[in-house]
Amino acid sequence: MGRVVAFGEVLMRLTPPDHRHISQTDCLNVHFGGAEANVMVNLSNLGHDVRLLTSLPGHSVGDAAMKHLQAHRVDTSFIQRIDGRLGIYYYESGYSLRQAKVIYDRHSSSIQLLDEEMINWDLLLENVQLFHLTGITLALGPVVRQIALRALEEAKKRNISVSFDFNYRSALWSIEEAKIEFQKVLPYVSICFAGYKDFRASLDMEGPEEFDEEELKGFFKLAADRYGMRAIACTNRVVHQSNDHQLQGFLYMDGVTVQTKSFRFAIVDRIGGGDAFASGILHGLLIKKTAEETVQFGTGLAILKHFVSGDVSTYTGHDVERFINSPGVDVLR
Repeated sequence: MGRVVAFGEVLMRLTPPDHRHISQTDCLNVHFGGAEANVMVNLSNLGHDVRLLTSLPGHSVGDAAMKHLQAHRVDTSFIQRIDGRLGIYYYESGYSLRQAKVIYDRHSSSIQLLDEEMINWDLLLENVQLFHLTGITLALGPVVRQIALRALEEAKKRNISVSFDFNYRSALWSIEEAKIEFQKVLPYVSICFAGYKDFRASLDMEGPEEFDEEELKGFFKLAADRYGMRAIACTNRVVHQSNDHQLQGFLYMDGVTVQTKSFRFAIVDRIGGGDAFASGILHGLLIKKTAEETVQFGTGLAILKHFVSGDVSTYTGHDVERFINSPGVDVLR
């Protein structure tokens, strides 16, 4: 198994129970997450050695976030404890035709006060195979972006592979801002997670507005050739109702696109599904599964994540393989 490092913010998610609106509830369920942190937890549960670069406030809320990571065997020794606050997001879950809703409250959070001078890059990246980053982190301001770019430079010096998930969030920044920063990052990236909409909106590739499988394959090849990427993956999600989704996985590797069937299923919690897919793909690549096995595994883990509450997957590799191979739930294309 490989050693993986990620840089990103840990967030507290507050969710009203029983599909209530925030205005209706007198209590909130608490979960900890964050795109990069979720991937590190997921990979840890799949058997990998993982560590997270971030900062957390030095009070009891930061302690709770640390305990969440440590409970999943994430190396927290590179997390700075400083002043500031833990970023929060409120999540009103969807139901039937009612859409889910996210409200961010992460201004002046502790990661935006991270001190680059305190980062020992040699220790952080020692014996590391993969560095993971997402566009959400790039959206958190110039200080965080500067550290992210430095991390990419340090990874390149050491021939460490870089994975990047676009994860564009319109609530955090504009697509025009995002495009500029994505172009700075993409030359470092060897493994990319970009959906059909990302190619059109963030990379200005031309194609029909609605998902088109053949166009997607063309986007994959164009991006791989343009940026020298060795693997690009995404899912296509169809939302029939808030708790009734359909998902299909795609992976471009060695000049060929492989894919799973499309699966329709009821969900418990959508949050973290994309992070689970990314985790499954990275797991497959790190242990050198075939492209077909990797996309099956990533899609299987993503589907399973939808059946548990919280931001992270608690499944092991054995759980995923059993799910893939179980009768009636065949992820083979």
